[in-house]
Amino acid sequence: MFPELQHIVFTQTVQAPQDCTQLFAMLRHLEDFKGLNYLDTSNVTSMNAMFNYEDTITSLDLSGFDTSKVTDMSWMFTNTQNLQSVNLSSFNTSNVTTFEATFMESGLQSLNLSNFDTSKVVYLNDTFSHMPNIKSLDLSNFNTSSLIDMHSLFKDSTALKSIDISSFTTDKIVTKIIVGTAHVVLDKTGVSDMFENTGNGTTLAIKMPNAFFYDDAELGNGYSAFIAANSGTLTDPKGYLLNKSEFQSMFTTGTKTAGWYVCSSATKTTENKTLTRTVNYVDAKGNEIAGQAPTTQTLHFHRTVTTLAGTNYKTYSDWEADSTADQAFDNIDVPQSLNDGQLINPTVNGKNVKTISTNLPTLDDNDTQSETVNVIYSAKSADTPSNNNDNGGSSSNNSGSNASNNGTNDSNNNRSSHHSLNLPSTGGNESLAAALPATAKVVSENAFITAPFLFTALAAGLYFTTKKH
Repeated sequence: MFPELQHIVFTQTVQAPQDCTQLFAMLRHLEDFKGLNYLDTSNVTSMNAMFNYEDTITSLDLSGFDTSKVTDMSWMFTNTQNLQSVNLSSFNTSNVTTFEATFMESGLQSLNLSNFDTSKVVYLNDTFSHMPNIKSLDLSNFNTSSLIDMHSLFKDSTALKSIDISSFTTDKIVTKIIVGTAHVVLDKTGVSDMFENTGNGTTLAIKMPNAFFYDDAELGNGYSAFIAANSGTLTDPKGYLLNKSEFQSMFTTGTKTAGWYVCSSATKTTENKTLTRTVNYVDAKGNEIAGQAPTTQTLHFHRTVTTLAGTNYKTYSDWEADSTADQAFDNIDVPQSLNDGQLINPTVNGKNVKTISTNLPTLDDNDTQSETVNVIYSAKSADTPSNNNDNGGSSSNNSGSNASNNGTNDSNNNRSSHHSLNLPSTGGNESLAAALPATAKVVSENAFITAPFLFTALAAGLYFTTKKH
């Protein structure tokens, strides 16, 4: 009757009628109320659609309302698209039986319903549906023991990030309908579409009760990964990652484990890693030996990283070699003498070596990882022959090739011997740990006296003995 009405002002007490259905509805240009506390609602039993379709009003202070006799608050704020806040702190809802679509399609950004008594509520369907701005709903005080219908409760409220329904029960929601003598049909319409398109599909936290939410409820609809907070937090959950089917089955036929859950989407990416081993050839003072360049080897690995949107959750698969050739370092033959035989007795960590080898070491979480092995040579004494004792390393059959190798290393040497290796999950070869240098995993100890060195030593001894006499 008053389509252009912009302001309603109360200057004295006005008794509201018992039935306030649509009392202020469809005032599409109404901007505000003044003196609304003068409106006496103590005898009102129905507030159905009382403020329905007030398109322009942005706030309502209903803290003066007496709602102790109200039984119907359905559609009360429906289609109030610009309504941002409402004060319901004085509401006594102990006699309310229906909240059907109460806030549907309202523009409310927040709601404090901590004082609501819902013990007699039978209909809660569509109550918080199609609310484009609401981000959080704490309904932990709701008593749903009398409910028979809460279908589409949060449907299409796409801004929601957090919902607490930890007190909900669904005992009366699903009824058994016996058809003939052999069939029992479960009527699930009371929960149908309850979570349809709830949240934006990225991250939604729900505190679930220990109650059934049947498949028609669309629990988890729009999300692909789910995780319980457990002992962690919503941003740092500590549960197991579940897919949609696993999560839904918990509340349809499964364990119904109550608690906070994060509904999200999992993203898998690949991390790459390069492992480098450098073998340096140095003299007793640690100086690099001229003409003997370090030997460098590289291995390449990858692993899968799983993250959960909106959280700090991150898990890693085991590192895998990019190819069979990357499974382990090739052996390196250590030259037994350098500088025309003036540098001899190569050692690593004080032990003579002829060959350096290693299995895959334990890999850390860094993108790059390196190992360094220093092979130390002693200066040849004028009157002391070299002493390369064989410590059980490589076979002496390799002595000739090692001596003539003069430190060069073919990167493909012995690769075929590693092609059948399987990567250990944690790497390393603990049984060889005592022989490892500080930065390598396995060092083969090889030391023996070759025939050419024996001959040289004996000739030198004979020469000096003869000259002395």
